[in-house]
Amino acid sequence: MTELRSRPEVTESAARANHVRRPPPARSPASLRLGWRCALIGLTMCVVMVAATVPTPLYTLWSARYGFGALTVTMLFSIYVIGVVIGLFALGGLSDLIGRRPVLLAAIASSALSDIGYLLAHDRTALFVARLVSGLATGLVAGTATAAMVDLAPRGSRAHASIAALLANAGGLASGPAIGGFFAQYLPWPMHLVYGVHLGFLALAAGGTLVALGRGRIRAGAALRPRRLHVPAEIRATFWRASAAGGSGFAVAGVLNAVIGLFLVQLAGVHDLLLAGVIAALVFGTISIGQVAGNRVPVSARLPLACAGLVLGCALNAVSLAYGSVVLLTLAGIIGGTATGLALGHGIAAINTGCPPDRRGETNSAFFAVMYLGLSVPVIGAGLAIASVGLRAGGEIFSAAVAAVVALVGITLLLDVAQHRAPRNTPVPKAAAGPGVHQPAGVALGAGEV
Repeated sequence: MTELRSRPEVTESAARANHVRRPPPARSPASLRLGWRCALIGLTMCVVMVAATVPTPLYTLWSARYGFGALTVTMLFSIYVIGVVIGLFALGGLSDLIGRRPVLLAAIASSALSDIGYLLAHDRTALFVARLVSGLATGLVAGTATAAMVDLAPRGSRAHASIAALLANAGGLASGPAIGGFFAQYLPWPMHLVYGVHLGFLALAAGGTLVALGRGRIRAGAALRPRRLHVPAEIRATFWRASAAGGSGFAVAGVLNAVIGLFLVQLAGVHDLLLAGVIAALVFGTISIGQVAGNRVPVSARLPLACAGLVLGCALNAVSLAYGSVVLLTLAGIIGGTATGLALGHGIAAINTGCPPDRRGETNSAFFAVMYLGLSVPVIGAGLAIASVGLRAGGEIFSAAVAAVVALVGITLLLDVAQHRAPRNTPVPKAAAGPGVHQPAGVALGAGEV
């Protein structure tokens, strides 16, 4: 009997010992999955962002229907940017106060109102109003959806959630021109049908948002009023550097997005709305590639490489305008888009891994707001130049100006990196001397540093 009683105790002890000695299970790729709720929010952001670039191939049709030129086209794009900035600056931190779900639902509602505006438009004034409301929807969804996806991600996967959010953002932007071009080229009601279909997808996105997100809790003392966006001090340097490079890339992509149809018709002699949409889609698609590829690039080299790529893209863009080459214009867009993605991925990952959770929505919104602000003025300037001296010369002037700004940013970054790597004359204390203690300056820069 004694032997029978002792067996369970020995067995339990052995099991406990085995349990202690058992090595931890290896992490499987499934542990990096972000979950279905995170995926639903990503799809919501993608659906809203599609509407931002659907008009790319439609500008040519609108200009023919309502009788306006390149300047009005760039102003239509700029009014969209104003809506984005209003959504980001005035309401960007609102989701940190009242929760992600109501702000995302407001973004979906704004996008739906914009679609209705396009469907009912009968003159250029209605187009301006619809573009403004579309920009507001983009501004509301950009920072809020990114923050929501990071909130929903499993612990240790915030960087993956940031990348997924950027891919959803860029995926929507890339899909819009191709979708708009296909509807305009091959289906009836070229200026209207695409927006009716988009309304249906917005309804699905609203349902997904309701399912994925809870009601949230309104922070004590919260007030529904515009807040001044603030960037935490610990990520401020990276924030501004990434914003400068990313904003320059957005300027190039924005002008290309606005005038690609006019370029094909006036300089290349090509009348194909789908081709215009596909070229713009390639630009935004390579932004996604640049974001993912950035993980394989050393942190200290990402922004300088992004600036170099943008300068090269601007140079190719100027040459394509001079010769009316669709191939060179496409290559310029691909190189510039990849460089822009490199800068965006670096900045947004640093924000979401180094920012306190209660400031994440606000800081994401500030990041996108600065980039879109940098986009609006250059696009208007490009429109004025094109209206004054023509599409070819105006585009070349714009390319040269953006290249100069980006080159200045790149030089500043290189000088800053060189300063961090410069040897220091400060003597090492004797107590700290020894193998493994002294470390030369400028090695192993941490994540988020440049």
